[in-house]
Amino acid sequence: MNKELDFNQAWDTILEYEIATESEMRLVCNINGKRKSVLDSIVSAKSEYHSIEQYMQFNETHMSWDGERWVEDACLSWEDVLQQAKDREDDRMNERRAKLISEILELSRIEEDLNEFSTELLEEILEDIKK
Repeated sequence: MNKELDFNQAWDTILEYEIATESEMRLVCNINGKRKSVLDSIVSAKSEYHSIEQYMQFNETHMSWDGERWVEDACLSWEDVLQQAKDREDDRMNERRAKLISEILELSRIEEDLNEFSTELLEEILEDIKK
């Protein structure tokens, strides 16, 4: 799947996999020019991938190029592939949440230590004043 698509192949593939609508692509291409790099920028703006080839490579073992377009292999449906991508994103978000919770707990421990230190220091100052 190392084959780089030309403009027309990329256009058809983006439409076929509903990455963008034809009107969206026409608008962007009318503004920025009818180049493959412009189509890649649409893919980049609408997905986590930087090009249509990278987008398709995500499912490399489940897609094949038949000479005219990408064809879905029977082993996984496109919906399953999208669900896998969503699950990976959910996993990344859960890892971020866990890290933030860990950092919040650490800050809470530091705050407790500072409060304890402040209390001890304040008690020492009060004892010194009483003397």
